[in-house]
Amino acid sequence: MVQATGPALWSFLVIVVVCWGIGAGSAVAISAPANRARNGVLAFAGLVTWTLVQSIPIYMGWVTQENAIPGAPLQMGVMFAVIFAVILSPVGRRLATTLPLWLLVGAQGLRLPLELVLHAWAEQGVAPPQMTWTGQNIDIIAGVVCLIAAPFADRSRAVAWASQVVGVVLLANVVRVVFLSLPTPMKQFDEPLLLAFQLPAQWIATVCVAGAVLFHGLTIRKLLTAE
Repeated sequence: MVQATGPALWSFLVIVVVCWGIGAGSAVAISAPANRARNGVLAFAGLVTWTLVQSIPIYMGWVTQENAIPGAPLQMGVMFAVIFAVILSPVGRRLATTLPLWLLVGAQGLRLPLELVLHAWAEQGVAPPQMTWTGQNIDIIAGVVCLIAAPFADRSRAVAWASQVVGVVLLANVVRVVFLSLPTPMKQFDEPLLLAFQLPAQWIATVCVAGAVLFHGLTIRKLLTAE
């Protein structure tokens, strides 16, 4: 298993910290003025804790490439359940109603640098070729589309909706490629995806993908409420 190293790894860690920062900033935005500093710190600490807790199965060897089933799908299932619970919760409602559309849409722009990292890892042999735009993962388009759409999202619901359709479809495609790349009987690609069993590379799923799903859910909830 080739380990992620070098500038691409450090770039990825910066993306992760930015994701934590966006989450903490969102908590500040929905807080009363007197509680903003405390809630921002608590949210940042909570997101770091979430990331570390999600890392435990990999770190402890409970989920490995040799026992990807049922470990990996189970862990992803729990992650998605928690995310959708947040989206549908009162906290999700406050986030959706308070955060501006330009931020909800623009946050998906982090998928652009993430895809550049994945491409660099593919060239280094860390990630399989199907996980980048030279293969079957064209999620970089979602990052570009959302960055372009963000300045117009508050003025045009059509632009906001279009960015979400593109983002959700391409994110679903990423999940499809991931599951068909894991070292399981369902694998359909020559090179397996082993990043899911490495730290900190696993944070692509537990931080970046989780954040993308969360912000898509919040954006769609805001758009549906506005209508």
